[in-house]
Amino acid sequence: MNILSEWMERDLTAAIKAGDLPAAFEVDEQVHELAGMLDAGRFPILTGESGTGKTAIVYELIRRSAAGDGCACLAGRRVLQISIQRRAAALEDAYEVSAELQKLADVLAKAAGKFALFIRDIHLGYQYDLEAQLSALAYTFEGPVIGEGRTAPVEAMLEHDDSLQQHYSIVNVEEPSLERARQILNAWALTRQDRNGQALTATAIEQALTLTHRFLARSRLPRKAIDLLTQTASRADLEATVSSANVIECFCATHRVPRALLDPTVPLDLVALQRRFEGHVLGQKEAVRAAVDVIGTVKAGLSDERRPFGAFLFVGPTGVGRTHVAQLLAECLFGHKERLVRLNMADMQGDYDAFTLFGYPNGDNAAEKRGMLTLRLMGKSFAVVLLDEFEKAHPTVHDRFLQLMDEGAFINGAGETVSCRSLILIATSNAGADAHRGEAMGFASGHPERRESGARTALGKQFRTELLNRFDRIVHFMPLRRRDIRTIAVRELERLVQRSGFKHRRLTLVVDGKVIDWITRRGYDPQFGARELRRTIERNVTTAVADVIVRENPEPGSRVKLTVRDGWIVASVAPAASTGQRTASVSSPDAGAAPIDTRPAALSGRNGRQRVSPFGQRDGVRRS
Repeated sequence: MNILSEWMERDLTAAIKAGDLPAAFEVDEQVHELAGMLDAGRFPILTGESGTGKTAIVYELIRRSAAGDGCACLAGRRVLQISIQRRAAALEDAYEVSAELQKLADVLAKAAGKFALFIRDIHLGYQYDLEAQLSALAYTFEGPVIGEGRTAPVEAMLEHDDSLQQHYSIVNVEEPSLERARQILNAWALTRQDRNGQALTATAIEQALTLTHRFLARSRLPRKAIDLLTQTASRADLEATVSSANVIECFCATHRVPRALLDPTVPLDLVALQRRFEGHVLGQKEAVRAAVDVIGTVKAGLSDERRPFGAFLFVGPTGVGRTHVAQLLAECLFGHKERLVRLNMADMQGDYDAFTLFGYPNGDNAAEKRGMLTLRLMGKSFAVVLLDEFEKAHPTVHDRFLQLMDEGAFINGAGETVSCRSLILIATSNAGADAHRGEAMGFASGHPERRESGARTALGKQFRTELLNRFDRIVHFMPLRRRDIRTIAVRELERLVQRSGFKHRRLTLVVDGKVIDWITRRGYDPQFGARELRRTIERNVTTAVADVIVRENPEPGSRVKLTVRDGWIVASVAPAASTGQRTASVSSPDAGAAPIDTRPAALSGRNGRQRVSPFGQRDGVRRS
């Protein structure tokens, strides 16, 4: 009997006597099917996706059999739940499990039919090459065997060994329809109320069903809805009744989704949202409109449940805000910019890279079989997936995205269906960027329709028509205007004063307007957009300020002044402004950050010692 205890996960007969085996609902058909197979001498293996109720069906059959209303061959037998993984984990070499299973079969053969077995993870028989031992168990064991496992390995195991097919039969358990899931939840809620007195309202049940069905497509009914209702009831344990509002609150807290997105009673001001986007993404009205539109569609509950929330192709020059729009979407729609999953498609230029991304069926380990995309999406029910430089990926990689955009899911190399219906897919491409750059060093110019026509022609050469047609929207990003560049320059300086060196010393950065003009003229490159602007500030402004801070060690509250003189950046330190002095500073968005004073006259004096940093030597730019 010691061998039995090494394999046993749970004594189901004892659990029934203790009242610890929960009832299942709306499973009469499945229970009768299993009972008929067992009484006919067949061993059923329940397969299907996790969460569809396979274990619940087995438990219900055992409960009814113990009460004399189930399967005759289970009556009077002690039903044991065993686990291959449990036994393998206790061994120094997991592949010794085959010998251990043979020992178990020998013990059960001598038990004169006292036991019945429920093998909870029988699919691992394929991984550990246990076909011979499972076949021996079927020949020598007088009691019934019920198995449960993943579909693909179970099918492969039975196909591999004909003798197994003589005893074991697959019973596939499908996810219930919405109507049947609703009936299961209603029956479960009544039983739960009888047990602990806490009521689940009809609207709470319906809300749980709606939210989980619409947004948690990677898991299955009824478990995902039952889990949400159980979590909600636990959070509201002092309340006699669980409402729809409780369910929404729990769902948003668990999945870190803004409540305004899901709660119909919480208004969402799309006009204010558009202003927020426009304040962060300069000169890109079409992109802002596309982002706000998809948020409004999800909020209204009108997104197509069969596809991702949105699939967009962002085209145009680099450095004009494409990644920033994706980050803002992740933040506004899903609550945090960390919900952005970024993949560099320039690394996917080979035919084989389709397996790298979507999984290789013959991979050496689970990670290789699942693929990079599955691994990056694990634990992220809601996310924005950004496919950078999509045009550089191999056409075979492009083809694999067709199913994802069409069906809102893909099948990885491990045979798992990975749902992407709660994602936004954004592919970026520089194809057609030349048509958008125009003239005047990349600043917006030329006729918009002519530019877009040129961009469409370039896209047609880069991507196949059937791929372009899968995108909900192709968004054209325009080159930045001169006033946009100036605004970005000011914002980059605001970010500079948020750094610890400024905040800890409580310094103020006073910037002459000539500095902004210089950065605007020289810091924008049509090939790299605003990225070159940031690099220019880092190479010239940041280093100049760092020099003066290190050399002068300014007192707390001092002002660091910047201006341009003779083609050089001039950085100097001056005492803090008097209390009564009026300033025209621009405050940083973050509390506690130092302000920027951009008054042209702010540097009219030459207070303090100076440290000069040459633009010409660092950038090769001479004063014009």
